[in-house]
Amino acid sequence: MVSSSKTSDSSSHRSKGDQGKQGFSSLTWKLNQLRKQIQTSRLLSIKEKVERNRKILQQHTNHLYDLAMAAVTEDNTSSENMLSNRMVNSLHNFSPWDWVNGSCDRDGHSQEESFSAGTLVLGNSGQKTVVQFVKLPIMDRIPPYTTWIFLDKNQRMADDQSVVGRRRIYYDPVGKEALICSDSDEEFVEAEEKHEFSHGEDQLIWNAFQEHGLHHDVVEILCQFINASPAEIEERGGKLVEKNENSTGSHAAAEEAMFQNHAFLGRSLDTALDSFDNLFCRRCLIFDCRLHGCSQNLVTPSEKLQSV
Repeated sequence: MVSSSKTSDSSSHRSKGDQGKQGFSSLTWKLNQLRKQIQTSRLLSIKEKVERNRKILQQHTNHLYDLAMAAVTEDNTSSENMLSNRMVNSLHNFSPWDWVNGSCDRDGHSQEESFSAGTLVLGNSGQKTVVQFVKLPIMDRIPPYTTWIFLDKNQRMADDQSVVGRRRIYYDPVGKEALICSDSDEEFVEAEEKHEFSHGEDQLIWNAFQEHGLHHDVVEILCQFINASPAEIEERGGKLVEKNENSTGSHAAAEEAMFQNHAFLGRSLDTALDSFDNLFCRRCLIFDCRLHGCSQNLVTPSEKLQSV
């Protein structure tokens, strides 16, 4: 009897181990199939986006081409009338009286004499604008950085504490721009970038955790499909579980609110108004009054007048 029980226990353990191996092998096959489905759906979505963007880009380029062709035709028409355009938009217009009296030459000569070497004359449509240059004074260069240390006594500083020969601010080889050095000698270790999970990877993790739970072997199998560490996959699985619980809770609350709305709609208007009248206190003008209660008799104005 003892030997038979031992053999039955060993056979049961073997059957459980075989079932676990078969389950993990089936999980690998399912994840492969799911990955293929996700890849095909992603390729289809990418093709749709490319086609949609191609149409938008074609419309945009056609509009730009029309604008460019319109500008070219306008330039061709305007180049034919270049002489007339220069006549209309000349730098300076002279009247016949200026040439007869000779005031044109005198004015031009006097203006040239009045203009110094530091002026600029701009002319457009018969008007002149004089711009006077301002010469900036020459300033000395900024001296190098120097520090002073106040001493308690007039004593000579130790050699190891002296700042002579030490550069507090580091300069480039030219010696112009200062390169700020860090105050601390410690080197900051950059944080490792965490893996950003895509929608397809979330589907793989969620399906695996739903069927086999958060198991170490399941995480190792997922590492073969997702380029992330086991800790990141476990953390992501926990977040997905919390997100699903929150979504189910909100969905249940929405269904309950919808059921209540349907319950109110199923009743008649008089029944609904009676319930609101019982909840509202007409003395305190609040709902759920603790002082007077909620079951108050309604008094209409006609009944009140008859009693008087």
